[in-house]
Amino acid sequence: MPTASLPKYPLFAKPVAEGSSKGIDTFNKVNNGAELELAIQKLKTTFPDQDILVERFLAGRELTVSILGTGFDGRVIGTREHLFKRNGRDDDDLENFASWRGKMSSECRLRYNDVHDMDDPQLQAASRVALDAWAALGCRDAGRVDIRFDTEEADAVPNVLEASLG
Repeated sequence: MPTASLPKYPLFAKPVAEGSSKGIDTFNKVNNGAELELAIQKLKTTFPDQDILVERFLAGRELTVSILGTGFDGRVIGTREHLFKRNGRDDDDLENFASWRGKMSSECRLRYNDVHDMDDPQLQAASRVALDAWAALGCRDAGRVDIRFDTEEADAVPNVLEASLG
């Protein structure tokens, strides 16, 4: 498998056409070529008709930005932060992303926090990026844009994960 054009590790491998964290588990975050090959093999076995997307792992905050309106007239009506419960442990090997198992387990590790601090620079940046994506995609009526920051630093860059419509 050619890897010369891949960004540096860690990377994240996922099925290109799934939602709700289907196909996402601890193996998706990879730290080397062997882990990447194994992740792709597992995903191709489970989702044989789909391409696999490999992208840089985004280690920062994850937000869902709810938007009402059409195109450039859209406005943010709320923001929810995804909090990844680590069972009281500070362990880098634990998931810090939403997995299918984590969401569907009876001991769901994913929690949410409705964010109201509009003075938070990251919240402002996420809202701007979400509105730009909303307009660029020609979205209308109501929906959400999921944003994840590239790092946990104050100057982290917001990235669009997906847009979900009505």
